[in-house]
Amino acid sequence: MARELINIEIRGLNAVTDKLRKLGQDGEKAVKEVLKITAQDIADNAKTKAPKKDGDLFRSIYNRPVPGTDNNVYRVGAGMYYAPYQEFGTGSRVIIPEGFESLASQFKGKGLRDGRIRGKLFLYSSWVTGISKFKKDVEFVLKRLTNDFN
Repeated sequence: MARELINIEIRGLNAVTDKLRKLGQDGEKAVKEVLKITAQDIADNAKTKAPKKDGDLFRSIYNRPVPGTDNNVYRVGAGMYYAPYQEFGTGSRVIIPEGFESLASQFKGKGLRDGRIRGKLFLYSSWVTGISKFKKDVEFVLKRLTNDFN
């Protein structure tokens, strides 16, 4: 099995999902379904954006629930050793997205030479799109379930 080198966790624990859970089993089930679909969408989107030279990176992209979280946290990532370099770039070509400074800066190096790899942000951009859609989907489900109870 490939080592996990880039991981993005999707956590369904915020104010809106808490409101859904207060609606009982229907709300809890809805949150888990939206979270599962979002994780799959992010992984699928990342696969379409990932470099495909030999296909290993593309095939190493995964999504799965984090054990012990009752499917409330999903992990999406890429398992190839070079995944972080393809994601963020190397040397002077490193792209450091907001919120990922500690992870991405590891690949910047000491500036002794130009980087050969320009970052692709295939996972990060998929995560940004997925989280935006997740929020909209959860709000939609909340409205639908609230209307069903009224």
